[in-house]
Amino acid sequence: IEQVIYLAERVKGYSEVLLLILKRLYEGKTDVRILKEICTLLIKGNKVGKQYFEWYEKGIAAEVRILNIYEYYMLSADLQEEPRISKQVLLYFRYQSNLDYVHSAYLYYYVVLNRKEYPDIYESYHSRIALFVKEQIQKHHINEHLAYLYERFLTEEMIDVPMAQALSYLLFMHEIRIEQSGMRSAIVYQQGNLQASIYQVANNKVYLPMYGRENYIVFEDIYGNRFAKSVTFSSEKLMDSSRYLNIVADLTQTNSAFDLYFSESRMTLEKVLESDIQRWQRLLAQETVDVEVKRELI
Repeated sequence: IEQVIYLAERVKGYSEVLLLILKRLYEGKTDVRILKEICTLLIKGNKVGKQYFEWYEKGIAAEVRILNIYEYYMLSADLQEEPRISKQVLLYFRYQSNLDYVHSAYLYYYVVLNRKEYPDIYESYHSRIALFVKEQIQKHHINEHLAYLYERFLTEEMIDVPMAQALSYLLFMHEIRIEQSGMRSAIVYQQGNLQASIYQVANNKVYLPMYGRENYIVFEDIYGNRFAKSVTFSSEKLMDSSRYLNIVADLTQTNSAFDLYFSESRMTLEKVLESDIQRWQRLLAQETVDVEVKRELI
């Protein structure tokens, strides 16, 4: 063991053979020095992924001191599973983080979800999460963890024109999970809108806005073939759009898909507002709006 540890400490790069030897040794004897060398070697090889998570988790639990082990721990977490994040990691990231927005959202989601168990930690994160939420909305970012944070941190006072414009998409975002593999994009058709919207599929999943019920999706595979009915998928709306719908409608002026959706609900009302007239004028000026819809507006 001593000879292997001595060798491992002096290896400059990643070695798959050395990793296998260290793992075998650790199986025979759970020596923290061996565990440290395993984690160090994985970091040297820039190894991230759920197959490496347990090693970083063990290293942190054993309190080994290795540069960037907390970052590699987070980057190796399985984002499709409910998070399990150790308290040491929460304490490490509470004041600063260089994680990307996807892993930051995963971390913050866990903090908010477990705020009753860790009230002091939640309090130390609160202002950072609020700022993060505002930044991510402005960047039009969305996933299930971000949607959870948006629902809990977004307030009407935060919504200005740029925020409203972003929310006119985000409030209607759906997570589409596709059963078949090989699909590269999803094309969304909205009734009354002559221009389809295309969204890229990644790992059999795509996030896209759908306004109301009159939408349908066509999928395109890697060869350019399109499928309207033969693709099996599930759809889940990520946010409750009703809470901020009116304030977003008042401030949004450049999303014709949203204008179409909102106008449908307003056209049957007896009282017409100035904002309704402005919205209808925008739609009448759009070449991508169906002629039949324009006739109804007139």
